[in-house]
Order: sequence, then C-alpha cells, then structure tokens
Amino acid sequence: MNSLRNQLLGWLLPSFIALYTIAAVSLYQVEKAQQYEKLDQQLRHVVNMMRSELLRSPGKSREQRLSIENLQRVLALVSEDERINTLYYQVLNHKKELVLRSESLAEVQLHIRPGPMMYTQAYTEDLTLYIRNVSIPERRLRNRLVVSIALDNAEAISKLSQYKQLLILGGVVFCLLFALILIFVLRKTLRPVENLAQLAANMNADNLSQRFAANAMPSEIRPFINKLNDLISRLDNSFARERQFSNDLAHEMRTPLAAIRSVAEVAQKWPSDNINDELADIELLSKQMQNMVDTLLTLARLDSDNHKLEEENIALAPFLQHIVKLHEKAILTKQLTFKLNEIDADASLHTDKNLFHILWSNLIGNAVSYAPNGTQVKLMHTVGCVSICNVCDGLTEADLDNIFERFWRHDSARTNQAHSGLGLSIAKRCAQLMQGQLTVELQQHESGTQIYFHFFYKK
Repeated sequence: MNSLRNQLLGWLLPSFIALYTIAAVSLYQVEKAQQYEKLDQQLRHVVNMMRSELLRSPGKSREQRLSIENLQRVLALVSEDERINTLYYQVLNHKKELVLRSESLAEVQLHIRPGPMMYTQAYTEDLTLYIRNVSIPERRLRNRLVVSIALDNAEAISKLSQYKQLLILGGVVFCLLFALILIFVLRKTLRPVENLAQLAANMNADNLSQRFAANAMPSEIRPFINKLNDLISRLDNSFARERQFSNDLAHEMRTPLAAIRSVAEVAQKWPSDNINDELADIELLSKQMQNMVDTLLTLARLDSDNHKLEEENIALAPFLQHIVKLHEKAILTKQLTFKLNEIDADASLHTDKNLFHILWSNLIGNAVSYAPNGTQVKLMHTVGCVSICNVCDGLTEADLDNIFERFWRHDSARTNQAHSGLGLSIAKRCAQLMQGQLTVELQQHESGTQIYFHFFYKK
C-alpha cells in the first residue's frame, strides 16, 4: 500500500537495522581485538613467570636451573596458575628434537616460527592455539632449548559467542522497540491527516461552510490546508452564487409569465374590442423573456472553457461610434449626449472583435439605460485602457462590490422589467476572456456622482 506511513516505515526501519548492523559489527570487532589482546597478554605473562621461576631456583647451579627436569617443574607450576585455563607447551633441544611436551598437546607438535611475536596454529576444528617461542638460554647457541608456550582461544570464542548473541538479541529487541515507537509516533503524527480525510469524506455541497483546522496540523501540511480552505471558500461562494442565480432566474421568469397569464385570463373573462392592446402586452412580455433567454445563452457560452480567441486589429473610434449608433433611438429619446472626441482617430487595439463588441454593447447600453435624461456620456482612451463614464443617481461604494453579480440591480424591487441585470456580468466575463480587466469606480463632479468603467486590455 502506497501510504505515507508505510513509506516512512519502509525507509526508517531498514535504515535503523542497517545502522545497528554496522554498529554491532564494529563493536564485535573491537571486542574480538580486545579478547585476543588479552590472550597475548596472558602469553607474555606465562613467559615472564617461567623465566622468573627458572632464575629464582635456590641452591642450584646454572646447568641445574636450565635442566629439563627443572624446566618441567617450572612449567607444571605455571600451569597451576588460576588465571590460565589450559597451558600447552613443548621443548625442543638444539637439534630440534622433542624432549618435553605437555599432556594437553597429546600427539600434536607445535610449529616453530622464528621471532618473539605471537602466531597461531590450528588445534582442532573449533580451537586455535596462540604460540610464543622462548629460547633458554637466550644468548648461547650450544645446548639451547626452545620452549614453545601456547594457549587456546576457547575462552575468547566463548565470550565472543556470548557477545554476538547479546548483540543479535539486543538488535532484535531494539528493532522491535524502534518499530513500535515509530508506529506510535507516525500514528500520532498522521492522526490529524486521518481526521482531515474523515472531515473531507463527510463534506458535501450543503456543509461547505466548514473549514479544516490548520493550527492542529503539522507545519509542513499547513500550507496545503490553507490552500484547501481557500478552495472550499471559492466552492462555497460558487455554490452560493449558483443558488442565488437559480432563485433570481425563477423570480425573473415568474414575473413576465405571471403578467402573460394575467393578461390572458382578463382577455378570456372580459373580452373587449381592444384585443390588439392585450396581444401587444403579451408580445412585449414575450420579447423580454426571449431577450433574457438569449442573454443567458450568451453568458453560458462565455462561461464555457472551450472559447477560442480570434484576435484582429480594431480601429477604436469607428467601432465605438457604430455601437453608439445602434442605441441611437434610446439616446434621442433620453436626449443624451455622447462624447467620443477624446479618442484618437488612429487609436486601435488587437483583440477578439466579437467579445469586444459584446463588452462595449453592454457597457454603452447600461449607460444609455441608467444615465439621467439630458446628461452626457463620455468615452475615453488612454494607453492600455478604454473607459466610459456617465452620471448616476443613488449608487454608493458598497453597491460597487455587487455591480458585476448576475441579476443584481440597484432597483431592489426590480420594478423595471426591461433589464435582466446580466449585462455587466457578461461584460466582465468578456474582459476576462480577452485577458483584460474590467473595473468600476465612482467620482464626484460638479454635475453629480459619475460612474466610470475602465477596460484594461492586453497591449
């Protein structure tokens, strides 16, 4: 299972075992060296004891002290030392003939190697003898005896075996303890993540107001939790907007449908000669519904992710003049004045012509609809920005936070059914698709409060 806990266990536990193995092998080698150093010291001790006893033999001449009989007595005495388990020895004369051998050697003869250093010789399959040679006397070649003193490594092997078992047993115990501690620590450390998974499993569209507690998480996971909370906040806001959109859509569609039904019922109950007026009312309401449906389809098409830009050069002044001309009837009715002389004749930009037309058709239409009668609407252009401004009545800074929301209108009673409240939402989406930005602000002038829409486009 590719879980974080298993991955940590899979890495940390073998790493601990490898480190312990290296440490155990190092400790074993150190102990082994110490045991054989101790064996060498025992051999030197035996040699020194033998020499000391030979020199201290009272009332005997030199020849008697160095005789085979006295040497045998001294070696037997040395063998009785309680610090020595088993002493092996043999004595060769100057002709390299065996003249004395310990019973412990049985039929085995020790090899002679020149020099004072310790050397080894296999004794049995399990035991090895550690040997030192001593010449008696040391300076005379004639009648010199070569005494070979040996000790076996039985005690060293026994202690090393016990030490090895202790290291192995300790390794097993330590590995088990380390594994248990590691499992406990990982379980405790990852418990907030498990709680996070449980909370996420219980989360749905109805309880997106819940948030993950970042403070209870390890510091390494907190950035992820914060981003996750941000994502949930955006989802919550999106669902809230969708619910509001559904409610607003039902309200917007219910009003003209109720009006059509009312006109039809009145026409059926009380027929009159002015049936054309009633049909005209129904036609007007139907057009409003058709306009709303078309607007919603446009917004849905813009919200789709597969919209591809078809950019081309657009001459700004003629383009905006054409859109203003499309609203000429409403402009004349409200006696509005459009001022475009602040836009250079040669000003142009490179963008999607269709999206740019939808954006400015909605912005200009919004200005025509809500500008007071007889006022001026200005279109302006600076490097990287196209703006429109008109006088507005009753708008506040708080209204600007909702002005691009779908179905939002300053008229909270929504008595004006000519507008659906979707135009600015469509303009905002068009600006985003063109990789631009649409902003709004209020400014105070002598003529009153004016609202400015700024479209910052990609240069």
